[in-house]
Amino acid sequence: MSGPRFLLVILHWLSFKSPITLSSPSGIWLILTCGFGVAAAVYKTALYPFVARAEYIVTAVNREKDALHLTLAPVHNGFSFKAGHFAFLAIRQKGLREPHPLTISSAHAVNWQIEFLIRALGDYTQRLRDQVKIGMHADIYAPYGRFKRQPQAEREIWIGAGVGISPFISWLQDTNAQDFDKVTLIYFFNPSRAFPSAGKLRAMAEMRNVRFVGNVGDIGHLAETLREAVTWTEPQQIQISFCGPNGLLIQVRELMRDNLIPQANLHIELFELR
Repeated sequence: MSGPRFLLVILHWLSFKSPITLSSPSGIWLILTCGFGVAAAVYKTALYPFVARAEYIVTAVNREKDALHLTLAPVHNGFSFKAGHFAFLAIRQKGLREPHPLTISSAHAVNWQIEFLIRALGDYTQRLRDQVKIGMHADIYAPYGRFKRQPQAEREIWIGAGVGISPFISWLQDTNAQDFDKVTLIYFFNPSRAFPSAGKLRAMAEMRNVRFVGNVGDIGHLAETLREAVTWTEPQQIQISFCGPNGLLIQVRELMRDNLIPQANLHIELFELR
């Protein structure tokens, strides 16, 4: 109903005498703003449901602590995606129908199966964790995002905190990817809430010849890793990929400055899960 309500607000604005004339700079700005809003509302209500959409069914649900590992399979045709992409998930159940952005935690598979690793951080994700069941149908809108590996780097450092580890799990599972021997994966986690466990993630990393660093509590291991990296590699040739909370991101930026790693070499997910 957000689109129709927005149109009603515009009609109401046009129906009464306003101190702002439509030909004035302020009036032109309002017209342009309303025009963009109307276009967005039309796209959201009329076009968006048919763009990059596929119907899926929940095939596996794994709950642990306050996290959820969700596996879905296509009902008809799935869609292709790349490691690091995210999708909008809408479960066809009351309270779960609103599309919600989630990072895909699996690599593209021949059976078009897709997986999500979800932390209950807000109202929607808490309801999803509590209510989703095997057999439920879902609409998935995807793929989106440009969070990808940096093949030009001499050294890659991946930093994932909590559920922010999802895109890196996807990268580890990408069978077409190469040069894992130049990667260091740093996993920030709380031992009482870690999902997946540090041991499981370490095993996944070792299978791809990726160096794994588990970090509990402070950023000591990260600071040491960056100091070591610039000892063997020029700072300009180190690329850092990050997915996690903003507080940790601030600390990462500070450590990069301390080690003369350019801020342009930092690549992050641009949305937060709720």
